[in-house]
Amino acid sequence: MLDFLGIGAQRTGTTWLHYTLQKHPQLVLPFHKEIHFWDADHASSTWKRDLAWYLGLFQGHGPAVRCGEITPSYALLPVDVIRRIRDAKADLRILFTVRNPIDRAVSHALMQFCKIEGRAVDSLSKEEVLAHCLSQKSRERGDYAACLERWFGVFAPENFFIEEFDAMRADNRGYLRKLFRFLDVDPSPASTWSTDEITDLRNVMPPYRISSPARGMLRELYAEPVARLSKLLDRDFSAWLA
Repeated sequence: MLDFLGIGAQRTGTTWLHYTLQKHPQLVLPFHKEIHFWDADHASSTWKRDLAWYLGLFQGHGPAVRCGEITPSYALLPVDVIRRIRDAKADLRILFTVRNPIDRAVSHALMQFCKIEGRAVDSLSKEEVLAHCLSQKSRERGDYAACLERWFGVFAPENFFIEEFDAMRADNRGYLRKLFRFLDVDPSPASTWSTDEITDLRNVMPPYRISSPARGMLRELYAEPVARLSKLLDRDFSAWLA
């Protein structure tokens, strides 16, 4: 049965997390990241999978095993779909990573241009990178408060594991030990895995610096969402806008 769900945010190390969690003997995740079950168009004539198929992905394991999946776009799900998830698993454990929304937006733009479209980073104009960062799609994914407010309206706060991307990168062993305890599995692998195993980064984008005026524009854009997130989680995220 489904035990945990990684809901994002996009460009916050979720691919690294998926493949790292797969290595834990008490955790089972699908072979591929991002099942996209809950954000699929189930009414479409081409959609042939139902809830039984989805939950079947997480069956057949002993009680000591925790099963789950990570699909970052679940952060944007509407409340009615989140309620359906609760109906399927009321005590679901939910993983969400937050990152400086400006850095996240730039990484999101680079993924689109460099990975999906196959362009070289030095071919990108500052105007098109900024335009992507200012797009509605990017802004929605960087408004963590709005995402979490919808989820908090359905699931209790204790269901959530919410950590910062920078903290995860600075001390990935400590981060994993904390996460494993949250998932109620043995935390010791985080200490015994080799450095190569624990720092096997995925989907890393090439270095890129946006201009100071562009960063200033994005600071203004995210000032209010960051303030709401600080209030919602009772943590100070103002350093993101320094």
